Amino acid sequence: INTPFDEDSPFMHPDGKTLYFSSKGHESMGGFDIVKSELNTATNTWSEPINIGYPLNTTNDDLHFSFSSTGNRMYFASVRPE
Repeated sequence: INTPFDEDSPFMHPDGKTLYFSSKGHESMGGFDIVKSELNTATNTWSEPINIGYPLNTTNDDLHFSFSSTGNRMYFASVRPE
């Protein structure tokens, strides 16, 4: 899951099998982007991380996040002009 670039802010989704983290690798749009990887419980391996894309990810840093207790709402910090 790690790249030669920076990874930060790991967060395990309440479903217990989806890991979100910020990375400057994994097809970053620029700066840190949020990516996710899912645990395959049959093989105990992680999927190739996927960049969750725009509009959540931007060319700025998007990181330090968490989910609501129901798992259907994400909160994160982002460096944006607005």
